[in-house]
Amino acid sequence: WISAAALAAHQIAINCAATSFMFAFGIGMAVCIRVGHAWGAGHYRRMRRIGLVGLGLSASVMGVFGVLFMSAGEPIARLFIATPAVVVLTGQLLFVAAFFQIFDGLQVTALSALRGLNDVRVPALVAALAYWIIAVPVGYLLAFPARWGAAGIWIGLAIGLGAAAVVLSWRFHRRTFWHGARTELRLAAQASP
Repeated sequence: WISAAALAAHQIAINCAATSFMFAFGIGMAVCIRVGHAWGAGHYRRMRRIGLVGLGLSASVMGVFGVLFMSAGEPIARLFIATPAVVVLTGQLLFVAAFFQIFDGLQVTALSALRGLNDVRVPALVAALAYWIIAVPVGYLLAFPARWGAAGIWIGLAIGLGAAAVVLSWRFHRRTFWHGARTELRLAAQASP
């Protein structure tokens, strides 16, 4: 179903995307630990701030990689292979990867922040739905019936990552907003005579 050139381009592009993902993954792990400490200490405002700053940092770092992939996709591909067809296709895949880099960074950081809150079941369900119910079918439809090939699969992946990033970030926002608001109300009630 997929040509040898497309498989080679995919392998190069996924290696680049996986390498950049490690930066967001590291930020996510740090956010998980720091959010967990703040959660355990009852410092809900700090917990929220840690998570939101982590999301911003992750999006920024991944945005830098996205700009690199978008502006230098083919030169990056030439570091791996000299076959012109593979270089061009790798450049296209890295262009798509430029967009999903931010989504990928946001979803892994939001997922990690939620882990720090001991919230794991719903995020796991969100991830499964985003990847298996959204990304795989959309990728299939774009790759084969729409005839976009490997780029269609990657666009489907980007859409799934985007859905996961939005829902998981929203969940972190909602969970931390209400914890902070309840704490402030309780402290105000304790302070009043």
